[in-house]
Amino acid sequence: MIAALSRPFLLALTVLCSFYLGFELFFNAYTMLSVDEFWFAHRIYQYKDMLPYRDFAPYKTVLGYYLLLFPLLIGKQTITALIVVKQFLAVLNATLLLSASIWLRRFFSGTAILASLAILVSSELVLCYSTQIRVDLLGYWFCFFSFLFLLENRFILAGLLLGLGFAATQKAIWYIFASNLALGAGWLLFNRNIKSFVSILRFNFTTAIVISLYLLLFSLLAGWHTVVHSVFYEASI
Repeated sequence: MIAALSRPFLLALTVLCSFYLGFELFFNAYTMLSVDEFWFAHRIYQYKDMLPYRDFAPYKTVLGYYLLLFPLLIGKQTITALIVVKQFLAVLNATLLLSASIWLRRFFSGTAILASLAILVSSELVLCYSTQIRVDLLGYWFCFFSFLFLLENRFILAGLLLGLGFAATQKAIWYIFASNLALGAGWLLFNRNIKSFVSILRFNFTTAIVISLYLLLFSLLAGWHTVVHSVFYEASI
């Protein structure tokens, strides 16, 4: 797939992703950490020795916290640990931006992709907040790649990633609504047949299975009511 891409596209893509990564690595080394980042780092560190729902009530669903625990432990409970996590997020974001751009080339023109990416990596919101110590962006990445699988009509993989997105943050529920709205509109307008309808069911069934397994697993530790109350009721508040 990469071999089929033009050199100018790959060069421009590399420059944009390198700019983002270079800026973030420099910015994270000198920027002031927010109060929320200290709080989230504290919450992440709890996962080292305690089990969520049984020993404490997690602020959100927990997959993202476990993903960030490893880079946090590298810093050995010093302020360096927070910088390590931010730099880890910078590298992860740059890698996923590069991968997603190459993937999207199958559906859109190189000019459109590069223009969109340039706007994205030059925006203040992305440059200043994309490496904050939070779990939401990890969930959004799962949801974004779920969308890419939907473009390829790979509904089971799309549902799997969307379920994992929910396991990282309950905010993924908006992606679930949006995906079903798009799929439903597409079915009504273009492909009103049983095969397309079954594909939508597979997508939702896979998402539901992942979320159900998450709830069931932690319910074995802390009880069904505790987990459901924390995941849905507290999150809705």
